[in-house]
Amino acid sequence: DPVLIRHGGKWHAFSTGTGIPYRVSDDGRHWKYVREVFPEVPAWGKEAVPGVRNPWAPDISFRDGRFWLYYSLSTFGSQVSAIGLATADRPDAPRWDDHGLVFQSRRGDPYNAIDPNAF
Repeated sequence: DPVLIRHGGKWHAFSTGTGIPYRVSDDGRHWKYVREVFPEVPAWGKEAVPGVRNPWAPDISFRDGRFWLYYSLSTFGSQVSAIGLATADRPDAPRWDDHGLVFQSRRGDPYNAIDPNAF
């Protein structure tokens, strides 16, 4: 589930993996790993989705002068899932501000809160 955005003459990639790995590239072909967006699952996420190990399926957009990174929290085979939001003033920010829960699904809901995509 990688997602790309171009800013400041560089490509910025966020993907599924431990902590949402962040990479940067000058040409879109050669990538440098920089860091994880989340050193650990946000506390609200551990409470909302018991047993969650990593945020995944990020989606990034730019609006209102900030970068908006939506992400999923879930455990395999469970419908207890959540979508969270973090923002930053630039994609290579050393720290993203987590805004917590955006949307959640529970067992028995006719949907599952995974794979966010802003439109």
